[in-house]
Amino acid sequence: MFGLTPQDINLINPNSGTLPIFYSEKDAELAKAIYLRLPVLIRENVPDGNPWGISFLTLFHMATDSEWFRTSSQLEELGFRLQDRWYIGPDGRYVPLFDAKMAQQYNHRAAQLCLSGHQFRKIGQETSTLAQLQNPYFYATPAYWVPEQEVRMRLQDWNRDWLLGFKDVTGVTSTRLASFAIIPCAGVGHPYPLVLIRGNAQLHAILLSVLNSLVIEYMLRLKMQGLHLTYFLLKQLPVPALQQFENRTEWDVAKTVREWLLPRVLELTYTAWDLEPFATDCGYTGPPFCWDEERRFLLCCELDAAYFHLYGLRRDDMDYILEIFPSVKRKDEQAHGEYRTKRVILNIYDTMQQAMETGTPYHTRLDPRPANGWTPPEITLEAVTARQGDRAKEDTAAHSLGDVQQCAAILQYFGHFLSERAEQTKSRTG
Repeated sequence: MFGLTPQDINLINPNSGTLPIFYSEKDAELAKAIYLRLPVLIRENVPDGNPWGISFLTLFHMATDSEWFRTSSQLEELGFRLQDRWYIGPDGRYVPLFDAKMAQQYNHRAAQLCLSGHQFRKIGQETSTLAQLQNPYFYATPAYWVPEQEVRMRLQDWNRDWLLGFKDVTGVTSTRLASFAIIPCAGVGHPYPLVLIRGNAQLHAILLSVLNSLVIEYMLRLKMQGLHLTYFLLKQLPVPALQQFENRTEWDVAKTVREWLLPRVLELTYTAWDLEPFATDCGYTGPPFCWDEERRFLLCCELDAAYFHLYGLRRDDMDYILEIFPSVKRKDEQAHGEYRTKRVILNIYDTMQQAMETGTPYHTRLDPRPANGWTPPEITLEAVTARQGDRAKEDTAAHSLGDVQQCAAILQYFGHFLSERAEQTKSRTG
């Protein structure tokens, strides 16, 4: 038996104050140790409790917004023609309605959708083939399209041609509870909520890598009981402070953590031309990266090993955590005769640890190096959010001033109105 103090509960779930359910004392101690070292993603009701400048958004509800949905045959009957990824016609442009089934981690082209049935239409799913994923011109086909003008209106002041989103519907039996990806700007169904950050593309890429890490996957498995990855769960996840990504990488002091992470995230994400705007916003101007299963596996292993270090976890902690994923282990053993993911991550972690102890930079086993050796342009992540925060404060102040002026005008109007009514009453009774 083991217990948690009120302070422990407030540390782990500071927003909701709910009691976490741990299956062992080891889980409780690991969680407390992580939360003592790192802040939660969003701390509600405190000043500066949202340092990343995050907001959540859903665009189209799949039931109540269906009036906007059009199939390809419907659009073609109306005179629209498919050009690239859009239907263009007399009433403007229709863009894809992105569905959660179409995405996996770091992959916005995981599956294509199609409609089947007559009276009751069902959305069928077809997993993308390796040949399709290796084609940078391949775009996953949706079941529906929606008016671009309506999409832009719902996105309000979001002016980028890409979005960061995640699968809302999941469950403890899923291979991965956290499944985040960068997708092209489009209509998006509500089971794929969006994460909008008050910052640039690099900041989105960094958060993408954090939320897709095995450390976060472990924390979610300790916290999640239902079938939905809710906002209150995301807000209370432990995430490194922004400054930590600008520190020198302990296993490669020539680079900051941001500079080390970004090439790996970009290569995993930018595999098709429809995400060229995201790559450009990150500062990369080359073509998409070839989809290579073995390289992608090693890139993910390097990212996971790096985050185990960044979260301050020991090797025996890693050994314990990696056994929490039986489906990953089972698939590895079926395909490779061993738990390959665990072996490779531990090996990379050990190599990084040796580099930290000896001062010799960590040398990746990837050839060519991640993102072909691309180095991200210099930018301070905290400065980005600070500038955006100042702009938001200015906007808030301007809106507040406008509200005050509007209220003053209303009061002045009613003051005149009441004075006139008083004079009219006085004259009638006089």
